[in-house]
Amino acid sequence: MPSERHAYALRDEVNQFLKLVEQLNTAALVAKTAESATEQQELLDLRREMQQAVERMVEVAGKSDAELAEELSASFATHPHRGLDSKHGA
Repeated sequence: MPSERHAYALRDEVNQFLKLVEQLNTAALVAKTAESATEQQELLDLRREMQQAVERMVEVAGKSDAELAEELSASFATHPHRGLDSKHGA
């Protein structure tokens, strides 16, 4: 049953997305009054981060944490350096 599955990865991604929404609102308010290139760039950067967050949510949706761990393990076995910086653009 889906409600019994442990999908903490999706919940974590959603929580991160909500933080980005708060940052977006703050940045938009600042950009509205400052109108400088720096503030506009921050809005563009947040937009990109939000798009990446949506992609991560799509990747983890419907999968249990055990399934994701299994996928990650398999990925490391075939591509040892692949997952090192994929989650939050590190």
